[in-house]
Amino acid sequence: MSLFRHIPNFLTLLNLCLGVIGASEAALGRLHNAWYLMLLCGILDLADGFVARWLNVITPIGKELDSLADLVSFGVTPALALMSTMRELGSLSSNSLNNQIVHLIPFISVILPASTALRLARFNHDPNQSKWFRGLPSPASGLFAISFTIWVVDLNTSASVKVLVCVAMILILSAFMLSPIRLASLKIKSNSRIKAIIILALSLISGILIYILNFGAALPILLMYFIVSIFVHQLMNTTK
Repeated sequence: MSLFRHIPNFLTLLNLCLGVIGASEAALGRLHNAWYLMLLCGILDLADGFVARWLNVITPIGKELDSLADLVSFGVTPALALMSTMRELGSLSSNSLNNQIVHLIPFISVILPASTALRLARFNHDPNQSKWFRGLPSPASGLFAISFTIWVVDLNTSASVKVLVCVAMILILSAFMLSPIRLASLKIKSNSRIKAIIILALSLISGILIYILNFGAALPILLMYFIVSIFVHQLMNTTK
């Protein structure tokens, strides 16, 4: 058992390592590679918590380590993806925008990891979030950010408009992460079979959507998550 108790932290560290690689890919403008790596990080983020609860080895160190890994994988990686994309778009729109503004706009991306850090710190010190999430979870924010960025790059409009759309998306996602909105926790516990079935169904449908729509699956999955959260919240109130 002494060896098995380290499995959750190993999965968390693997999440961190893949997040660093994903951040490197994002900085180089390889958004598709960064998206796939972030998706793996999301799977590992679910797995480490599930294994820790299954083995009953939940520790404060594991919780803090998980947040550090999530900050890199779902905060820094999408920020670098947006920064590299807006820099490239800015070079294309330099004729229509002031050069100083063009060079400064990409740095707005740092708002995303800053909001992610605040979101994770609040999560670690809020016992109520074992039942529900307060604000948009960082994995959902990160995956949507890169998916949206890939979509924006292919958008049939001017580079200046694309940059403004990216800025708007950064502000909206950051606001959602720090908002008091209650969303369903994806932690499966033995005392809530109905919730477990709902979450497993959500995961299965999400996998199918990713297989069919690839990067375009982010928006429908996010909308589905919001809808499911309403049902789970009602379920928790009726089963009290």
